[in-house]
Amino acid sequence: MAADIDTVYKALETLDDEQLENEITELREQQDEVARKLGRRLDLLELKRRWRNHQAHGRPLGTERDIHERLARQASPDAAEDAPRGTEAARRVMRDGGVWTVKRLHSELVQRGWVNPEAQHPEKATETALSRLHKKYHEVDRVGRGQYRYKTAPHDPNLLDPSGSAEP
Repeated sequence: MAADIDTVYKALETLDDEQLENEITELREQQDEVARKLGRRLDLLELKRRWRNHQAHGRPLGTERDIHERLARQASPDAAEDAPRGTEAARRVMRDGGVWTVKRLHSELVQRGWVNPEAQHPEKATETALSRLHKKYHEVDRVGRGQYRYKTAPHDPNLLDPSGSAEP
């Protein structure tokens, strides 16, 4: 048992912090790319399902212009880059720093145009993204009731008022 611990300690001593940080950054970039591709595929699948449903009921999916705009958004890599979704969108906002509630985070995502306008329960999706960042990825800390901060974000003790609520 002691030999195993010694081996672990020796391995930790030889690890380069900067190299690990670079690898983490690279992996996050790859994760972002996969998330964008997945988001595009999910959006296309949803569009196809809606189209199938509309066809079954003899209704058009929308005007020809609407359909072309949706397809153009899906085909454009720039559109996907400019509009992250879900956990990645929440991550990008929270990395800027500050204390975030679901409501405040959702408002920021809406303002940036990063919320799917066709989502049935968009605020619930924001809540789910925040929960994943906290419970699954361990990237955010809970700093108060319903208040979260990205772990590597700059800390500003003035972000909470005396009542304990996040700044507007």
